[in-house]
This record gives sequence, structure tokens and C-alpha cells, in this order.
Amino acid sequence: MLQKAPQMLRKADFNVTVTLNKNTIMDIEEGNTKDKLYGISFDIGTTTLVGTLVDLNSGEVKAVSSTGNPQRSYGADVISRITHCSKENGIKELKNKVISGMNEIIRSLTFKENIDKNNVYHVTAVGNTTMQHLFLGVDPTYLALVPYVPVFQDERY
Repeated sequence: MLQKAPQMLRKADFNVTVTLNKNTIMDIEEGNTKDKLYGISFDIGTTTLVGTLVDLNSGEVKAVSSTGNPQRSYGADVISRITHCSKENGIKELKNKVISGMNEIIRSLTFKENIDKNNVYHVTAVGNTTMQHLFLGVDPTYLALVPYVPVFQDERY
């Protein structure tokens, strides 16, 4: 942002919008863009991946898009996917599959609503314990072995 600010401020005659998250500058844009503030929530299900585009100013749901969870090619159930993680690059493959699916949903939602993807400032993802581990690239092996202990139980940022 520091590199972008000097030129942006002068080009816009100091008429800019600064997007903050707590005390962190996330973006500086020319003009008044405060009405272009969006978030996407994802539900990472074992079979389906759903994304919901939300106007963060009003709370209005702008669009919803879903697709099959692309990890299904490694098995329809969580045990098959956990087993796949024991293979070389297995965890990375599953993580990349779900992220590619999420990116496709982001493209679909922003295209459908004619929104610049750079105006999506917040993303939240939820899912069952196995899906959370795979999304973050965390080894889920011990979710399938007694005493079934997850690596984490609270939210991740």
C-alpha cells in the first residue's frame, strides 16, 4: 500500500477510499468505493462446495454458487480422503483441489454480479473437521484413529 499510495493520492486528487480491517490498510482506491465491499462465505462439504457472496455494508446476499467438492475424485467419503493423505503429496493435492473449487466459485459469483474480485475483502470457510484440516493442509490422519483427536478445534485466521 505504501508503494501504491503516493501515485494514487495525486492521481485521484486526494479523493480516495481506504479499506481498513481493524488498524490494517487493506486497499486504497480512487474515488468513493465504499459501496463496493464484499465477502464470501464458503461451506466446504464432503460432497458439495457452496459459496455465498455478501454485501458487507448491507448484509444482503448477492448471489450463491455451488459445485461438487473437487476432492471427490479422491473418494466420496472422508475416510477415503484421509487415506489418500498418506500418499506422497496427498494432503497438498486435496488442499489444492478444494482451493481450486473455491476460486472457481469466486470467479462465478463475481462475474455473475459484475463485481471486481479485488472488492472481496473477507472470506470465511466452514466445514466438518476433516474438511477443515484438508482445506488448511493439515494432516487429518488422527481423525480416523482412536482417540480421534483433531489438530485444532477452534477457528483459524
